[in-house]
Amino acid sequence: MSSKDPKIWHWMALLVMVILTGGSVITFSNLLDAGYTVISTSSQSPYLVHAFDNYRVVAQNLTQSRCEGVVFSKFKILKEKTYNPKKYKDDGHLLREASQACTPPGTPRIAFLFLVRGHIPHEPLWKRYLQNHEGKYSLYVHAAPGYIYPKGSLFECKEIPSKPCPRFSPRIVDAHRRLLAQALLDPRYNNAWFVNVCESTIPIRSFPFAYHYLMTSPVSFVESFYPNANYHSWNTTPEFNRTDLRKGELWMAIRREHALTVVKDAEIHNKFLRDCKRWCTWDEQYVQTLLHIRDPSGIAERTVMYVDWNFPHGGSPKTLEATPHKIRDVQSRTRDMDGERHDTAFNKTSYDCVHNGVSPSPCFLFARKFKPEATKPLLALNPKYLGF
Repeated sequence: MSSKDPKIWHWMALLVMVILTGGSVITFSNLLDAGYTVISTSSQSPYLVHAFDNYRVVAQNLTQSRCEGVVFSKFKILKEKTYNPKKYKDDGHLLREASQACTPPGTPRIAFLFLVRGHIPHEPLWKRYLQNHEGKYSLYVHAAPGYIYPKGSLFECKEIPSKPCPRFSPRIVDAHRRLLAQALLDPRYNNAWFVNVCESTIPIRSFPFAYHYLMTSPVSFVESFYPNANYHSWNTTPEFNRTDLRKGELWMAIRREHALTVVKDAEIHNKFLRDCKRWCTWDEQYVQTLLHIRDPSGIAERTVMYVDWNFPHGGSPKTLEATPHKIRDVQSRTRDMDGERHDTAFNKTSYDCVHNGVSPSPCFLFARKFKPEATKPLLALNPKYLGF
């Protein structure tokens, strides 16, 4: 790092300030104004970190409680280290700790939660989508246990401790909660939104469009509808009324407050675990029901993930064509006409998509499902179609 590099003067000035003040209190706002990022851990004093190039300036020996102003006495310059999520002996400990997570200061980020088996075929597309937006997103991957992404991959070192999660089992919900918990506990980033994606998901809008769309929304995007009679076959009482049972896509985008609601919950989760046996699709019912019960006005009752269920199927949505026409078709949707609501809802009426009180508004930011071989034709599209 050259002395001509302007970044060096930021931390040198702060070092001088510390020396002159004798280690007096420097608040988070002082550091944020200087371009610093403040992070904390759940059980130790916080560390103040400013990352540039491959180094971090770390204020150590902090004495005040986490998420408050701090006193410190010395700096060390440390080589940048990869963040390794803590391993917990069971999900209960992980979820309890995540339920108490503070919100780290810094630029709000979108946390992309990849629930996958292993290889992510559309990685080249995600790389292009995320390029030059490094300060506004974070990545977490729940892959098959032991799966490691190769050096140089976008997902290198983004794996979280995982467990098997076969389809149609409660373990898919457990994997989702594990992803949420690890993202909430990550002390480096102010993860404000949490977006579920899978191997067959692609973005169909530019990152700036998606970032603005989510960050300006006061509600989470959770498809949540009253299902048809087949799904009413179990006793939901006394925890909640059967009329509060909801269903929808797992592929949702939720605000931090709702992520905390999901990791804190034990009552509704235990009820599903104990009594939801017949016609019970955990991944399509648990979170949807929980958030409907806890904060019905805080969810949009629709998703920002396009999927086509509006045809005879065997439990999987329609595979989408990697063509300019299909991309434009999905982008132009201001009414959800093909989603899961039209497959298993009690009332299959379509509704206009509302964003910040504006109706109709564009519905979708992402789409699934695309075959692995769709990557090349999608990359070959003129960037004007996808927006990136």
